[in-house]
Amino acid sequence: MKLLTGFLSPLVLAAAFSASPPQTQPKASVTTAAATACEQEWQAMAQRHREEADAMSKESSGLRAMLTMLRNDAGIVRDSTVRDALQVDADLWESQLAGLQRQAASLQAMAQQEDSKRQTLCRVK
Repeated sequence: MKLLTGFLSPLVLAAAFSASPPQTQPKASVTTAAATACEQEWQAMAQRHREEADAMSKESSGLRAMLTMLRNDAGIVRDSTVRDALQVDADLWESQLAGLQRQAASLQAMAQQEDSKRQTLCRVK
């Protein structure tokens, strides 16, 4: 028994002194990393919405120019039936463009809201 105790004592002491406490990150760095990830996610989302809104605005500008050409062409057509049809077509395109511009404005507003939420939700506590 004494032999067993003599043999195990150094092993137990060696294990006790060589065992290091579990490595953990300080709470502040974990919180900062989470806040940074949160910031990046919200910024990326807002940026995607801004880019989509900008693309819609550019597309609507090009379509607006073509709509102007359609209305101008309708004005020089002699046949009243064709002219009326072109005007109706232009009116339909006008309503589509208005919807596209509303969507672009909505995406811009959403990006602004996301910026505000980012500042509120990603604050380090």
